[in-house]
Amino acid sequence: MGVSVQVVAQTGGAIYFTSTQYYTSDVLNCTISNNSAVCGGGIASINGSETITARDSTLFGNSASQGGAFFNQSRLLAVTNCALLDNSAAQGGGIYNAGLVTVTDSGITDNSAGDSGGVYNARNNRLTVIGSTVSGN
Repeated sequence: MGVSVQVVAQTGGAIYFTSTQYYTSDVLNCTISNNSAVCGGGIASINGSETITARDSTLFGNSASQGGAFFNQSRLLAVTNCALLDNSAAQGGGIYNAGLVTVTDSGITDNSAGDSGGVYNARNNRLTVIGSTVSGN
């Protein structure tokens, strides 16, 4: 069963991951909606060497300066079978990536931003999109 979370925060409107240690965190079968933050309106992962996995989840209506749904500045963010829709940011309405992101079998749709409505991939970082739809951003 999913969990619906609504928060206003500085970093990671709903969830904020930070660490200098290696660990793995999972966000599974969740609805994360209507949150706001400077970085990562829905979820932020900063300064960590962790792997963050988001699976079978929906992130919608979140807003931030960077990364309406996701802000990633860590080793790996894996997004699988997720819907990122109607999120907004100045950069990266759906995802702001300053690390390594893999998006598989997901939809990044109807997000908005001044720069890169779907995904903002910062210089020298890696983005892989497999079997997904990116449209209407």
